[in-house]
Amino acid sequence: MCTLPADTTAFTGRDPELDHILGSVVGAATAGGVVAIHAIDGMPGVGKTALAVHAAHRLADRFPRRAVVRGPLCPHPGQTPTAPAAALAALLAADGVDARYLPDTLDGRAVL
Repeated sequence: MCTLPADTTAFTGRDPELDHILGSVVGAATAGGVVAIHAIDGMPGVGKTALAVHAAHRLADRFPRRAVVRGPLCPHPGQTPTAPAAALAALLAADGVDARYLPDTLDGRAVL
């Protein structure tokens, strides 16, 4: 399953940041690691999502089974934040968990 949004054709710049992300993910995989997590921070509109999506597309061939992307828990002003339990439900569903078997609580979903 792949839920990656389309990559932008206009992505430009951010080479140091992109190189850091790509290098550390590839390094973790080469060293036998199972995960590399990066937080991308910045003001609204500076291209955080574009950077993350572009990096994910550049790495997609290394993870042929799946790529799952969820939107931000803290959206732009005026938008309602995604509740953690709802975000976990969406991730679990994207991973193939039948909605009938999702725990009702945040803790239960986190454990699953």
